[in-house]
Amino acid sequence: MKLIALLNKEISLGKSLNALAHISIGLGHRINGTPEIDVYFGNSNQLYDFHKMISNLSDSILMSDFVDTMTEDTASEQLERTKLTKEKDLKYFAICCLMPSDLLDKINSILNQCQQLSNYNLIKSTEEITINPKQDIELPKKPSEFKLAMIISKKADIADILNPIIQSCLIVGINSNLKDLHLLNFVDGDGNSHYGISFHNFPVLTAKNNSKHKQIDEDAKNADLIFKTIFKNDNEEEALVTTIFGLQETVNEVVPRKITSLFNKEIDI
Repeated sequence: MKLIALLNKEISLGKSLNALAHISIGLGHRINGTPEIDVYFGNSNQLYDFHKMISNLSDSILMSDFVDTMTEDTASEQLERTKLTKEKDLKYFAICCLMPSDLLDKINSILNQCQQLSNYNLIKSTEEITINPKQDIELPKKPSEFKLAMIISKKADIADILNPIIQSCLIVGINSNLKDLHLLNFVDGDGNSHYGISFHNFPVLTAKNNSKHKQIDEDAKNADLIFKTIFKNDNEEEALVTTIFGLQETVNEVVPRKITSLFNKEIDI
């Protein structure tokens, strides 16, 4: 099985990586194991065509996506806005699909039009992947008590953080309880399901410097969190991506605003 991620290069990188983090957690809740991972960038039309192709290709493909109607306002307003929007009018920020290797040739017509970062390397895996059934959950009636947060290395090359973002969020999704994650099913104006977006706030951040990132990692190890993952560079000296999930109060203590800011790095592609 191979995981293909397609990110929208026409929006800010921070938004596309936030979308990637959300859908990777949703996808992670549906699987067991670590798949091969390959990441591409495309324009809005290519993402729309890719989603359409995957939707019509096979029931054996597991897909999660993030669209523009899922941003800003409350979750209930996002759900309603999505419900009132036809699929052709949705703007896809990111799409992930997990598919059997024998179907990859079917999607090359679109992927060949898309781009990859020049120094990006895919993740290879021979691990067997099992898929869990989808479970719907109702929108909570009160604000979330939980929070997700991702801290990305300030110095790392973008090509080096793409796989760790997906891997860390897959791990959180695999190991966290559905009730805790509270994954929502967004249905668009054509009745299409966009499943697997967490109800919880999920900022993608960067620490002010490497020492502050190390401080966050140490505090995360000692905090009472639901789950935490830390992906380091090859020599294990510096964290590339840290993802934590827990009660809002605890997450805010581990990741104080005064030493972080929203991730806003950009790339030319």
